[in-house]
Amino acid sequence: YLCNNIIYNNKASMGNNIFSEKAGGLVAIEYSLIENGLQNVNYISINYANIDADPLFRNPSIGVGYFFSGLNADWRLSIGSPCIDHGSYAKLNLPTTDYYGNFRIYDGDNDNIPQIDIGIHEYGSPIPVAPQITSLPDTTSIEDSIYQYQIECNAYPPPFYEILKGPDDFLIDSTSGLISWIPTNDDVGEIYISIKSSNIIGFDIQNYLLHVINVNDSPIIKNLPDSVCFFSFPVWTIHLDEHVEDVDSPDSTLQWSIVGNKHIFAYLNDTTNILTLSSPPGWSGYDTLYFTVRDDCLAEDSHTLVIHVLLPTKLISKKEIGLPNSFLLFQNYPNPFNCTTLIKYQLPIGCKLTIDIFNLVGQKITTLLSSYQPPGYYEITWNINNIPSGIYYYRISCEKYNDIKKCVIIR
Repeated sequence: YLCNNIIYNNKASMGNNIFSEKAGGLVAIEYSLIENGLQNVNYISINYANIDADPLFRNPSIGVGYFFSGLNADWRLSIGSPCIDHGSYAKLNLPTTDYYGNFRIYDGDNDNIPQIDIGIHEYGSPIPVAPQITSLPDTTSIEDSIYQYQIECNAYPPPFYEILKGPDDFLIDSTSGLISWIPTNDDVGEIYISIKSSNIIGFDIQNYLLHVINVNDSPIIKNLPDSVCFFSFPVWTIHLDEHVEDVDSPDSTLQWSIVGNKHIFAYLNDTTNILTLSSPPGWSGYDTLYFTVRDDCLAEDSHTLVIHVLLPTKLISKKEIGLPNSFLLFQNYPNPFNCTTLIKYQLPIGCKLTIDIFNLVGQKITTLLSSYQPPGYYEITWNINNIPSGIYYYRISCEKYNDIKKCVIIR
């Protein structure tokens, strides 16, 4: 069976273009061109034709075709070739492209007959060209900024692109040749890039150097809480070097400042960057600290810390009578008072406990305690500081218990 074939300039010793070895055998021939017709062959034919002239290929002499070694041979049909529009009808569901990927041209000679050409290439198709990447000059990019670079390449059929050498996240669009990348601080410096472009005809490889320019990154405050709560008697220390990250500057060059402390004592050791916080004796309430850290290029980061100071509670030992069997809030003593007073309470079970102070119209003045406490007998001292004379209420509350009592401040 022969379909879409050209047999021309045959040198067979028997003198026949087609020879059927089997006696009486039939050869089916469709849409083919055969020099000098058929001799001594039993055949059935559809649109078979004799060809007495050169089929007129464009320039096959520059190589022996892709099938062998001449990758640049031009096997397209020339104008006037008898092979144009002599192939199969479109309705035969042939592949939509020829051997080199050109879309088939139905009706190449515009005679309104939907037939393809016979040959390696369709008549009028582009000359196949192995990829030739335009010379790639060395380029630069900036840290943390989008880097895009368009690879230009002369090739047919259109080539595919790939990165042979470069960073792991260095991406190239395989069909358009567009490189897209965002370098980080780890990429700063000189990077060797190798690009390959290939198609069915051949390939090309070009290399270039990419210089990534450093941009100063701001220091970042990390793992520093937004708020803390502690009792007035302990001293809290923070090693600030453990709470900052700067990819460009060592910790020793960073400058810290802490402002906003109205009540909290804040001392920063500039040599060790250890911050010490404490509160005045007997003071409780809220205070806010504002942290700022700067590098030697004045890039900075900031953080706000809210501090809640509670007055200490005292667990009263009652080993002789065991644990209490009920919740109870006692009346404060002394009452009235003008400086400090003692509030006692008992808890039969452990719970998250809050003790708040309210004025006569129900406004909360301060929180003496907000923390988990195990079962037991307790007392807490309230230092009134600058609170004016008047009637106040102290309330104890947890999930299973609430109570409130009145007290009086006299100046």
